[in-house]
Amino acid sequence: MPLKMVLKKTNAGWQEEEEEIGQQKEEKIICWVEEARQLYKEMTDEIGNVEDKELGTIEENWKKLKKSAERLGI
Repeated sequence: MPLKMVLKKTNAGWQEEEEEIGQQKEEKIICWVEEARQLYKEMTDEIGNVEDKELGTIEENWKKLKKSAERLGI
């Protein structure tokens, strides 16, 4: 087989391998992005729930403080 043909075949093989590696990287990135998105959603939902609970507590405390202030005539 002539050297030119060997080089073309080798080059084609490398190109296919590079394309396959590129596709695998893209798939991994897409997978990672989906996992990150899901994790972010879970974390923000969790943080949102905590904030809601804290706001409820803050609101209750504010009402108690307001009642105390009214009793003291402040």
